[in-house]
Amino acid sequence: MRHLLIFIALYTISISASSGQCDAFIIIPGNHQFHIPTCEESINVVFSVQIIDYCEGISTNNITAFLDGDEINPTFSNLGSNGISAYLEYTETITPQNNNKLLLVTYTDSADNSIAVDGIITVTKNEDLLPALSCFPEINFSLNPDCGGTLLPAQVLGGHTGCLEASAINLTVYDSDSTNGPDIDEPGSHQYRISIPSLGYECQGIIHARGFGSAIACNDKDKDGITDVNDNCPNTPNSDQADSDRDGIGNACEKTAGNDLHAIENASGDIYIRNSARGLILRGYDDSCYRLTIDEYGNIHRTSVLCPR
Repeated sequence: MRHLLIFIALYTISISASSGQCDAFIIIPGNHQFHIPTCEESINVVFSVQIIDYCEGISTNNITAFLDGDEINPTFSNLGSNGISAYLEYTETITPQNNNKLLLVTYTDSADNSIAVDGIITVTKNEDLLPALSCFPEINFSLNPDCGGTLLPAQVLGGHTGCLEASAINLTVYDSDSTNGPDIDEPGSHQYRISIPSLGYECQGIIHARGFGSAIACNDKDKDGITDVNDNCPNTPNSDQADSDRDGIGNACEKTAGNDLHAIENASGDIYIRNSARGLILRGYDDSCYRLTIDEYGNIHRTSVLCPR
């Protein structure tokens, strides 16, 4: 009498089969336990199965496996010596929905004797963390040597983002070009805004962007080595700072011999100067004139110039 033996966990089941005396085995763990980490939706797992038939060679066509009623296809890593044993690996994606599902492996020999082993899959998962966020009201940011940079959500958000993907967080810096989102194009103080549409969350703050290596390294638009506040031609390179008529505007950017100085008298109201590299020229009690300009930190600078004619 032939016996087919099934080994599952610590149990052995004997099944009567055809004439002769030899054994066949299916060996798998009786139960499988898997844990899905926080913020993960699934994991890939490998089920290892060994089948041994001492009576005849094993044909892979006679082995089937089902996970919760759906057939899965194994990879045969080794058929063993003389084909009497087979090692199978089933790689599957497991989700919390697979908890308490059945894994079933069957083997049928050439005499149509079948054996089967099953096991229960247990899947556990930690609860995903909900975000707990807040924006820093003000932060300092060091620009790179090219006087630019990219602001990251982690640099302006306090608390934790839970299981949010980075792509779910929108960050915009409102500098001279807010269309490029978190990119910072220039030094200065700029508003930033965070929005997370999936949570209906928004917050904002101020970023103080500073030059690389020093507070004034990026305040040189024309890269002539003279900072804008001291440059008599901030948008035109002129490292020599030549100013023949001593009107405070360098020769390199002076339009005409008469320059761009204008006498303005305003009895009431304010005077608005759009160009931040220009300023207000005031006459002192000693008839000396000075141009007042403001840098990106709000500091007032005074430069001696000829009085407008």
